[in-house]
Amino acid sequence: MQKLDVDVSALSENIYGLTLLRELMENDDRSLKDPAPQTMIMYLGASSVDIHMRCWCNSGDYSEFRFHLNKAAKETLDMAGLSIPYPQ
Repeated sequence: MQKLDVDVSALSENIYGLTLLRELMENDDRSLKDPAPQTMIMYLGASSVDIHMRCWCNSGDYSEFRFHLNKAAKETLDMAGLSIPYPQ
C-alpha cells in the first residue's frame, strides 16, 4: 500500500473542485477505500486555491495511477468549467 499525493491549483471562487476531485479518486478502483481519499485546501493564494488530493493505492498501481490522476484532475476541472490559474 502506498500513499499517492497530487496537488492542483484552482481559481479561488471554484471551491466546488474539492468535491469533484475527491469523487474522481473515490470512483477509481485503484484508490483504496480505507483510508478514504481526501481533498484538502493547502494554500489560499491571491488568485488561487491550492488543493491537495490524497489517496492510497497498491504499490504496483502507483506510477500509472499518479499519471492518470494528474490528467484526470485537469480534465475534470475543465469539463466542470473550473479554471486553473496561469501566471500573469
